[in-house]
Amino acid sequence: QVAEILVAGSVIAMKADWTKPDPVVTAYLKSYGRFGIPFNVVYGPTAPRGVPLPEILTESAVLAAFEQAGGKKALARR
Repeated sequence: QVAEILVAGSVIAMKADWTKPDPVVTAYLKSYGRFGIPFNVVYGPTAPRGVPLPEILTESAVLAAFEQAGGKKALARR
């Protein structure tokens, strides 16, 4: 179900490259109290600051974050 939502075109995936130290990426991680990767966040209309996901992703955690961010219902209407 997560894969279907991601390929539906209503979600934008973003990736930060931390191969080389980058103060912008470091500051972003620190703003969420995280200091390493992987780190995933879901943003949406009702979660402009984002919904941080656990390090080990599960389908239920991702779907819950979509719903909390206000995106799941909008995606379901497609």
